[in-house]
Amino acid sequence: MNLLQINRASGAALGFIIGVVILVATTAVMKLSVTAPAIDADRDEVRTKALTEITAVEEKELKTLALADSQRGIVHLPIESALKLAAQKWSDAAAARADLAVRLEKSTVAVKAVSFE
Repeated sequence: MNLLQINRASGAALGFIIGVVILVATTAVMKLSVTAPAIDADRDEVRTKALTEITAVEEKELKTLALADSQRGIVHLPIESALKLAAQKWSDAAAARADLAVRLEKSTVAVKAVSFE
């Protein structure tokens, strides 16, 4: 190898190394200077608000007395009241089972058979 070929090879290698360093430096500068907002930046707030609303509605439904169906006599009772009432009624198991069967018949609706013919 003569001196001219060695100088060209080292110049090419040096140019390649400088090009790579410039590329890496440019990439690092762009990465640090450009800040993109998170895709779901407000998702945590939205989810927390939704959970709070759902919890409030559930608490209200669990702790208030409401008339569900006046024709059938179905009501929503607070949990504490329902547990006390169930404990009273189930002290006599036979009467409670009979009452449960009657309430089941009142609350279920007969479904008509559908013919696909």
